[in-house]
Amino acid sequence: MLFKVVAFIFRKFKPNSGSEAYQYTPLSRFSLQRLQIESQRFSYRPLISILVPTYNTPLPLLEKCIDSVRGQVYENWELCIADDNSTSEALKEYLTTLKNEPRITVQFRTHNGHIAACSNTALEMARGEYTALLDHDDELAPEALVELVKVLQTRPTLDFLYTDEDKIDEQGNHFDPVRKPDWSPDTFYSWNYICHLAMFRTTILKRIGGFSAAYNGSQDYELILRFTEQTHQVAHIPKIVYHWRMHSESVAMNTHAKPYAYLNGKKALEDSLKRAGKNAEVEMHLGEMLGMYSVHYALHKQSKISIIIPTRNCAFLVKICIDSIFQQSSYTSYEIILIDNNSDDPAFFQLLEEYAAKYPGIFRVVRAEIPFNFSALMNIGAKAATGDYLLLLNNDTKVISPDWLERMLAHGQQPHTGAVGARLLYKNNTIQHNGIVLHSNGIAEHVYAYEKDQHAPPQAECIRNYPAVTAACLLVEKQKYWEVGGFDENLAVDYNDIDFCLKLGEKGYHNVCLPHVKLHHFESISRGKEKKSMDKYAQYLSERKNFTEKWLTAR
Repeated sequence: MLFKVVAFIFRKFKPNSGSEAYQYTPLSRFSLQRLQIESQRFSYRPLISILVPTYNTPLPLLEKCIDSVRGQVYENWELCIADDNSTSEALKEYLTTLKNEPRITVQFRTHNGHIAACSNTALEMARGEYTALLDHDDELAPEALVELVKVLQTRPTLDFLYTDEDKIDEQGNHFDPVRKPDWSPDTFYSWNYICHLAMFRTTILKRIGGFSAAYNGSQDYELILRFTEQTHQVAHIPKIVYHWRMHSESVAMNTHAKPYAYLNGKKALEDSLKRAGKNAEVEMHLGEMLGMYSVHYALHKQSKISIIIPTRNCAFLVKICIDSIFQQSSYTSYEIILIDNNSDDPAFFQLLEEYAAKYPGIFRVVRAEIPFNFSALMNIGAKAATGDYLLLLNNDTKVISPDWLERMLAHGQQPHTGAVGARLLYKNNTIQHNGIVLHSNGIAEHVYAYEKDQHAPPQAECIRNYPAVTAACLLVEKQKYWEVGGFDENLAVDYNDIDFCLKLGEKGYHNVCLPHVKLHHFESISRGKEKKSMDKYAQYLSERKNFTEKWLTAR
């Protein structure tokens, strides 16, 4: 159980980026032999069909590709090669010789039909329970298939499995390792982070008609979109077992090698959203973000949002925050609930009277005469809320994006969505929050922190899933809030928003951060840093201990 819980927290939403600390290291011969012995003892040994469509492939690269299949530790595989009417006689001669091998089937197409049609020809030959995709110039690590089948020993109902990958150059050097998240639908709508290695249950793959020629160049992306409409039995294996070949003609080296592919990717995404009955607009990014998309949902209805702001005094901050809501927000179906936690400043009370007189029925105050407990204050606000959606907001924030409420609400209205977060900026417009990941020691990390807002990496501009978003600005459906029991009042100051988001994740919801929704966050001006006093630091350590015991140990 310990491993599974840590895996849920650390892997599920780790940003998809290369890392020097995360790289492919070839297994020793002894390790591979141990894996082979282990695989021979598997109680479930499904046949895996590996599809390789070819077309004028440089022969040395294809030979390396085929050798990587022959070298698999797991031996119950078949290789289905379809050649798309290549003009290279040397290639055809080599493929003909492969027909003599009992686990390899080769079919020569009589006309060139492009990648989708050629892949379908290979799929027609597939007899395995599962089908894996391998590009004709790429390579599998020797342990690739055994790592997939190992997971099936305890989860035989899985329909779709994928792994991490890296790139390999023409000299055989490995680089650009990719640490992928576990299944993250909003991230996948932003770009095809799955890529390689992908393995599918063959019956479903054939039932949905295989690859579609209407999406050539993005046929894998479109296929996965259709496939995951049929099943939620998806698993990620966090190991690099696929090596994507980089050479002058490959998309791996030049994202502009197949520009039509990205237009077809946009079309695939639009069609998938239509099939799901989702009213949404797909924005296709250009330049460095080519191949990435933003899905902008339309509102289902004008749901009322209850904006909950806890504070103690701090009239100047509260005024900046609330004035920005009234003056900047283009969405008007909301109420503001100010949770007054033991205030004693006359200027603060005067401000409340002004708001109550100016915005009757929209602005109201709930008194909370209790020792400071952020979780308790959130729960008090949630109980007082009359809206169907709650927006938890710090008093030290200022709205930048006029459409922030409708953007967050549109995502919050999606059935699969848990908490919705926003991009929060420091006063100097560097990023303070764009989603939160957790390390196995319980330390929370704000991704892309201190990056300049206008010069953040391309993936930072994508809508994507994370294990948590900060409650400094967090929207959630009220029914889902109480479904997980609201905020844990045993976490009075720290980790309470992360704990809340993880509880949503356990229920199967996906937390999402919207980088195009922006607010300034002056970060705890009203309360100060927790580590300024020994007492506060001791409380921080205590709550971190409570959190890690709850989530990182067997329960």
